[in-house]
Amino acid sequence: MNYIDLMKFFGCEPLEGNFPTFRELIDNKFRQITTQRGVYFVIDEANPTDPIAYIGMASTSLRSRVKALVMKKDNHKGGSDIWDFPHYDNLQICWKVNKCARDYEAEFISRYKSINSKRPVANRKD
Repeated sequence: MNYIDLMKFFGCEPLEGNFPTFRELIDNKFRQITTQRGVYFVIDEANPTDPIAYIGMASTSLRSRVKALVMKKDNHKGGSDIWDFPHYDNLQICWKVNKCARDYEAEFISRYKSINSKRPVANRKD
């Protein structure tokens, strides 16, 4: 399953045909991302056999949580394993708005494990 189909499986549609890269988010001051709660996915297109590098949740604002991840803030330890990826700026992000972000995060990690028999590489726990 390619990463576009995989994200559609999770209910995420690309913005204007693609998912923004970390570099694009920084360049656009994260305006593409909603301030609502939800779950977000870090996509590693360079790894087609295991394209989701991280599944995270934002219990307050997706924009502020994703910004903390992309800008490598200390309060974002969960996704910090992706900070050392050599192609970090080209990682992509997508999200799904939901008020029950914590439940959705657990559900999506479980779904991912059912497809790939393991968690995303940067998710240290379920």
